[in-house]
Amino acid sequence: MKPLLVRWTATIGLSLGIFFGSGGLNLQALALPSEEVERILSPVPVFMITDGEGKPLTASRDEGETVTGVFLSRGEAQSFISDLGRNQPELAGQLQVLTLSLIQVVRQARAQDAIWFEFVPIPGQFEAAQGIQRDFQGTPLFAAKAGVEGGYLSITVNDRRAIPFFFEKQKLDNLVDRFTRQNPDQANTVEIQVIPLEQVISTLENSQEDTLRQIVLVLSDESLQYVRSLQEQTP
Repeated sequence: MKPLLVRWTATIGLSLGIFFGSGGLNLQALALPSEEVERILSPVPVFMITDGEGKPLTASRDEGETVTGVFLSRGEAQSFISDLGRNQPELAGQLQVLTLSLIQVVRQARAQDAIWFEFVPIPGQFEAAQGIQRDFQGTPLFAAKAGVEGGYLSITVNDRRAIPFFFEKQKLDNLVDRFTRQNPDQANTVEIQVIPLEQVISTLENSQEDTLRQIVLVLSDESLQYVRSLQEQTP
């Protein structure tokens, strides 16, 4: 996969192929989010680069489609603006990082079809995903199965059993280490998996399987710190 960040950078170097778009985003034809889907996706912050009016920064694909990036790392979005400022300071000066929840992006994607979007993974995580599955494509989430029956490792969140899907592999590694220390006889049954976020969203919205309701998306350390900082600012 050629990440959107690389494609944007190449486009900037060659021409003024980046422009301010209007309208919404497109995530193909998904059903309206259910309350359960909203519960799972709402806590996840994502970040878009926009102009002062909130219009997303977009690029053109080779196929002629318009695409905008949805960053999973706020720092990565800010770095992109900083890097752009070295060559195009006037353009970079108009840009800002807009924070949305993942469910808001999904809603916008369904509501309008003027622009497609593409997730920009957390730095290093796509490479970690390809270390597990060489031909992996998409935005990685990491999970693990274990035991004779191959059930997903679970945690307890607010007295509720949950199946964690991690945006950072290191956090999953920590969970696996704890599990194997507590269950050494099952250490050789652990299987680490990488699942595309795009597939998870689609499955959540198109399947009635009860197990899906137990999924919790575990934020990266950076996003968790950012969310906490916002909470501290709220009276």
